[in-house]
Amino acid sequence: MQFFGTDGIRGEADWLQANEIPKLLGRALASLGHARTRTHGNENAGDENCDAQQDSKLRPIRIAVARDVRLSSPQIERQLLHGLLEHDAEVFCLGVLPTPALVSVSKTLNVDFSVMVTASHNAPSYNGLKVFDHNGEKLSPEEEQNLDNALPTAPKGNALGVVHTVLDAEKIYIDYILKTLNTSFNGVIVHLDCANGCTAELASKVFTLLGATVIAENNIRNGAIVNVGTGSTNMDYLFSKLREGEIGFAFDGDGDRVQGAIFEQNQTVKLLDGDYFLLSLAMLLQKENLLGIPSIVATELSNGKLSLELAQRGISLERTDVGDKFVLDRLKQKNLILGGERSGHIIARCYSPTGDGILSALLLLKARKFGICPAFVPFKQYELNVKVKDRDVALKNPIFLSELKKLKELLDNDGRILVRKSGTEPLIRLMCESDKIEIGDFLTKIGNVLQNN
Repeated sequence: MQFFGTDGIRGEADWLQANEIPKLLGRALASLGHARTRTHGNENAGDENCDAQQDSKLRPIRIAVARDVRLSSPQIERQLLHGLLEHDAEVFCLGVLPTPALVSVSKTLNVDFSVMVTASHNAPSYNGLKVFDHNGEKLSPEEEQNLDNALPTAPKGNALGVVHTVLDAEKIYIDYILKTLNTSFNGVIVHLDCANGCTAELASKVFTLLGATVIAENNIRNGAIVNVGTGSTNMDYLFSKLREGEIGFAFDGDGDRVQGAIFEQNQTVKLLDGDYFLLSLAMLLQKENLLGIPSIVATELSNGKLSLELAQRGISLERTDVGDKFVLDRLKQKNLILGGERSGHIIARCYSPTGDGILSALLLLKARKFGICPAFVPFKQYELNVKVKDRDVALKNPIFLSELKKLKELLDNDGRILVRKSGTEPLIRLMCESDKIEIGDFLTKIGNVLQNN
């Protein structure tokens, strides 16, 4: 695809604005929306009332928009609105909110689409756009491809849309979380690293309302330093704050991911990554008879130990390509409830149609309250991110392909290797799972070949 990557549209904020990508997306969404309502109106072709029914379906498209805290987000939001309002869209502006809060509130507004202006866990200089359908779900791969194709030729419009400002969006989300959890965490001390992003202030408010004693870090929304040295992709910060017996959670910039950590009695801090969340929540939902079919979905990056631990509890694991959109697509195909990524993007469809860091953290606390604390020890994994000039060219390098073949021979069915292009950055991501000590050095050697391409 030309514009969409692993998780929506993503890139340097200056590039997005210079190429008017947000405006093109607004035009494309509004145009597709009108086409969709017209098609729906024509379903009764031949009916004597067809014309009247079709006219009633030609209403303006309804779209909810929220943004993260990045300095570029207001400008990108304005471009998006420009494109939408050219086609008489009815737009609901929710202000700064976590992505899952946008989704939650959008479902109460009966919108056709919702769009989040965010670059999620990326650096402050990046930004992007995530698109959700009327159910609050990420677009299917086919829908995303259609939208990607429509962007370059999105027609200009000369209509005048309307904008509504939703002032109580945060309250609607908080009320939803409190109603969903309906439990108390009195006596629990929780550290929260909010990465100076969308969950700042909001997450601590929710945990406090549920009875927890909260120690909040990086709890001020600041687009200049969002994700810098903090958050779910920089867990060392949270590790340094925990004391014996304490638990903590770190969110990413837009709040759809979470990673946890716990300071155990042996004076070590244990990472509670997305695999740990999937195992714990699978056990929780199984206990509460909410899991349905005893199977969950994870990506190729999830540790092989997760499959074994689930199998011991009568639960199977399905794998997809990396990206929560692929996880959601498989969940829908197989009518499954729980899925996610090791990075901490967890989808529990019985509660929310998208990843929700705050909700996932609270569900993990609930699982632990019920005594669900699996001693999950993953297989050893080696990961390497290599910056390259051209991802496609780098992956065709004959020296790289030769070294990769040697590594596969070294593994000899005693592990696995995954090579993939980043969907949002000029990176090649390497992951190898094996208990062979020499694998780490071999992976570094392969990375050097890519880097020198």
